Amino acid sequence: MKITILGAGNAGCMSLLHFYYYQNYINENLNLELIYDKNIDPVPVGQGTNVASSDLIWRSLDINILSKNSFSFTPKHGILYENWGKKQKDMFHPFPFGRYAYHQDPAEFQKFVLKNVKNVKIIDTGLKKYTDIDSDFIVDCTGTPKSFKKYHKLINPLNHVLLSTLPYESYEYTKTTATPDGWCFQIPLKDKVSLGYNFNSKITSIKQAKKNFKNIFGVNKIHKDFSYNQYLAKEPISKDGRVCLNGNKLFFLEPLEATAISCYVTVCQHLFDWLFLDNKNKDEINYAIKEHMYRVERFILLHYANGSKYNTKFWSFAKNTYDKNTNQDMLDFVEISKKYKEEDGRNVKYEKIYAQWPTWSVKRWYDYVN
Repeated sequence: MKITILGAGNAGCMSLLHFYYYQNYINENLNLELIYDKNIDPVPVGQGTNVASSDLIWRSLDINILSKNSFSFTPKHGILYENWGKKQKDMFHPFPFGRYAYHQDPAEFQKFVLKNVKNVKIIDTGLKKYTDIDSDFIVDCTGTPKSFKKYHKLINPLNHVLLSTLPYESYEYTKTTATPDGWCFQIPLKDKVSLGYNFNSKITSIKQAKKNFKNIFGVNKIHKDFSYNQYLAKEPISKDGRVCLNGNKLFFLEPLEATAISCYVTVCQHLFDWLFLDNKNKDEINYAIKEHMYRVERFILLHYANGSKYNTKFWSFAKNTYDKNTNQDMLDFVEISKKYKEEDGRNVKYEKIYAQWPTWSVKRWYDYVN
C-alpha cells in the first residue's frame, strides 16, 4: 500500500509520523510519500501538545526531542489557568502520573521531522490535485478550506486572535489567562514566549483588543492578526474512500486545552483501524472522527460555564453561549467525574475518557471553576 500525505504543517508531520511508525515496526512494505510546498511557511506561533502526541514522536523517531538543543522544544507538565471560574484563583492542571508533553515552534518541528524520517519520498515543489497523485490513499493536510459549504459550524464564543512574543522566560507549562475580552495563551519556547490573545471581534473591536493586549501583557508589537472560523467537515473521508481530511482541512477549534495536535493523531488512529485492521467500515470511521471532535467542542465550551474574574460583555456572551448549547452527554460525564477521588488512582471503575480527558482531569477542572 502507498499512502500520500499532502501538506507538511503540524497535521501533515504528525500524520506522517503515525504511519512512519507503522512502516518501521510493523509493515516495511508500506510506501510513504509527503508532498508539500517549501515556499509556504507554517504559522509562526508556539503550540502545545499532550502526552500521546509526545509519545508518538519518541516512538516513531526513537529520539528524545528535549535533548536536541537545536530545536525549539520545551517541556510541558500541564496548563496553568489564571483568573478563570468563580474562585478566580490560579489552578495548575498537570498531566497524570508525572508525565509530560512539550511546546514546539511549528517551523522547527517541520524541519525536525523532515530531517529525521527515512525511506519516505518527500516532494517539496508544490501541492498536487488528488487526480494527479498515484497513491492508494491520501491524507489531506493542506490547511483551511476556501469554502465552508461542506462543513458544519462548531459552537464557540471566539473568532479572532492577535499573535505576539515576549522575551524568553523559563517555565515548563502553558499559561492560559482569562482577560476582559477572552483569554490569552503564553507558550514558552527556547528563545521566546509565544502569545495569542483570543477574543470576539463582534464584541471587542480589533483596535481595543490590541490596546488591551499591550496593556495587560506588555507586548510591543503585534506580529499577526487574523479572524478564524470554527468548523468540522461533514464527511472526513471522501465518498470513494480514497481521501481523508486532517488538520485545518478537517476542522478548527480555538486553541484552549491545546487539542489540535492530539486530534490529528486521533484521526490517524481511526484511519489505522480502517486501513490495516479492517475492523470498521468507512461510515463508522467518519462517525468516530466527528464524534471525537464534537466532544472536544463540548468540553472546551464547558470552560466558559462559570465565567472569569471579569464581568464584561464578552464573558456574559460566553456564559450565554454555553447555557444555550448545554449537552447532556457532557453533563453526564461531569457527574461521573465528580465522584472521582484522588485515592482512587487508576481505579478501573473511574477510568473513563471523554475525547482526550479522563475523569480525574474533568474532576480537577470542575472543582477549580466552582
